[in-house]
Amino acid sequence: MTKRLRGTVDEGFTLIELLIVIIILGILAAIVVFAVGNTKKDAVNASCVTDVKSIMLAEEAYKVHLNQGYAATQTALTDTTNGNLKSWPGTTNMVFALGGTSTAYTLAISGSDVTGTGTGSSASPLGPTSDDTAINAACAGT
Repeated sequence: MTKRLRGTVDEGFTLIELLIVIIILGILAAIVVFAVGNTKKDAVNASCVTDVKSIMLAEEAYKVHLNQGYAATQTALTDTTNGNLKSWPGTTNMVFALGGTSTAYTLAISGSDVTGTGTGSSASPLGPTSDDTAINAACAGT
């Protein structure tokens, strides 16, 4: 064994080792940020789909329960006597508008959180025959 000239013991990490660890942690942090970047958008889209399906289910239940056809207004669906919804879904950034007659209803979606075909003047509103593909397209643009 060779004897050290100064008699000091090497303890700790060198500056290069610390810089390498910091760079690796930075790269891992960047990967995580990009991996979860669309989480809010995905949550908003899932909420939209759930709300649309709740409204459509409430419409069908209203039609079967009263045997008078579909409800033409959201007030009828949230009525405490005959309505099937406790409250009307949506937020200030996602608005659901219900219209139609006793034989068919239309459901339009608008707002800044809606990225699909549910917005704009050229959008086709959802109705009793809308399938999952149409609902997803109206909410998420997929």
